[in-house]
Amino acid sequence: MKKLLLWIGIITLVISLSHGFITGQSVTHSLLVHPLLIILSLGLIAFGLSSSRQEAKKLRGFRENISPYINEKLASAERARLQGDFETEFKYLEDAHVLGQRSTYFHTLVHWRMFVFGWRQSSLKEMFGQTLRLVGALTKTFFGLLPTGNTGGSNVSAFKPMPISKENQVILDKVNNA
Repeated sequence: MKKLLLWIGIITLVISLSHGFITGQSVTHSLLVHPLLIILSLGLIAFGLSSSRQEAKKLRGFRENISPYINEKLASAERARLQGDFETEFKYLEDAHVLGQRSTYFHTLVHWRMFVFGWRQSSLKEMFGQTLRLVGALTKTFFGLLPTGNTGGSNVSAFKPMPISKENQVILDKVNNA
């Protein structure tokens, strides 16, 4: 229901602010004639984006419970990097991405680490891909717009759901049932 109200608010706001271009009226007209409609639209958007206390508590619990697993993956990635094993380093970053993509903090952190990996490897493809993914992680994670299991590297589509490894699924099941 909240998502429906969110979309109604977004569509109403877009129509209210842009109809002047279609009908030959200005955006200023929309702001002067339709202030109540705009306020209502913004209210619907805010309500649609708001999390219930239970959902917010669940997300905080997820972040707290997943934290040790992600930190271990990131530490393993760092150890692999120091040993010069860049393939293993990136594999650990991918695992950290799969585990943490429901948390805006961890999702963004892992994409940043992938960007740095691309920088150290002088990979323009990885740096560009991670720049786009950083924006996505910062703006889309909150809404749950995530392709489940996606490993997060620029070698795969940012929109493609992927199977989750058995090891990562065990961790996610443990965290989700905690």
